[in-house]
Amino acid sequence: MRMRSLRQIPAEHELLIAMCVPALDAVTPNVLYRVDSVLASDHARGIRGDVQLALAEAMNNVCEHAYPATVLGAVAVSVSRMHKSISVTVTDWGCGYTGDLTCLTQPDPQTLSEGGYGWFLIRELTASFHYTRQAGENRLHMVFKPPVVERR
Repeated sequence: MRMRSLRQIPAEHELLIAMCVPALDAVTPNVLYRVDSVLASDHARGIRGDVQLALAEAMNNVCEHAYPATVLGAVAVSVSRMHKSISVTVTDWGCGYTGDLTCLTQPDPQTLSEGGYGWFLIRELTASFHYTRQAGENRLHMVFKPPVVERR
């Protein structure tokens, strides 16, 4: 069996953690715990909450929408550091996202809809994000930067 890298890490990035797990809701808490543990020891404390919430939404999207109910799929997560930012990439090999990511509007909380908040939250919590689908592979790349602290 031939092995290949899930993702090439640019030289200026330092890989903090990489994993490939089954795309199951039951696995998400473990992934979030492992990523948070790395970020806690990596002095990324100012953005840990944002990373956790955005990653949970991305994992939820993969688990609920990427694979048919009868197929056990996989999801890969990698986290790297570059200067003061944290980069998180979520990769799966399921169905692609067909919506329009250029016009994400805030869902109306009055509708009491359970869904529809994921992409909006990802956009709001990240400094930037980019989704691609190429050769049967979905890749969501999210960049998080710590908040700017004003000095007096």
